[in-house]
Amino acid sequence: MRKVVLVLLFCAISAWLAPSVAQEWYQLESREGKFTVLFPARPTYTAVPIREGKLTLHRWLLDAEKSAYIVSYIDYAPGTMPNLDNLTKGMLDNRTLVSEQRITHGGHAARDVVARDPSGLIVRQRHLTVGERAYIWNYAGDPETETGPDIQRFLDSLMIRR
Repeated sequence: MRKVVLVLLFCAISAWLAPSVAQEWYQLESREGKFTVLFPARPTYTAVPIREGKLTLHRWLLDAEKSAYIVSYIDYAPGTMPNLDNLTKGMLDNRTLVSEQRITHGGHAARDVVARDPSGLIVRQRHLTVGERAYIWNYAGDPETETGPDIQRFLDSLMIRR
């Protein structure tokens, strides 16, 4: 009888503690990009030439089974940096706006934009500018997943260093 009680007690404690055991996340630190961010797993890096090779999108992508996490930045030439409104407009090309919030992230003016992709996926993107650099980080996944705790953790984890 004592063994049964101990086993039941152990199972109850394990069940109670299980939700509090956090998943090990991957901390990405980019010295060149001057930021750190948490991903659910290790992302892959790609340098993507844009605007006919005049700019480079530095992108870290974690392509999961039903979702994607992306952090990127672009360095602009002096005087050519788009403002936050233009970054939002660019994000909405071929997407339908669901919501847009003006926020502050790490002491910088930023946007938190949610849009529906033509494929039906939801894209939740944050973007901000620091100097001549634009930071863009987003989550894409099934509708109704964009406010989940893991997505919020990812979005809130970006820290810019200057």
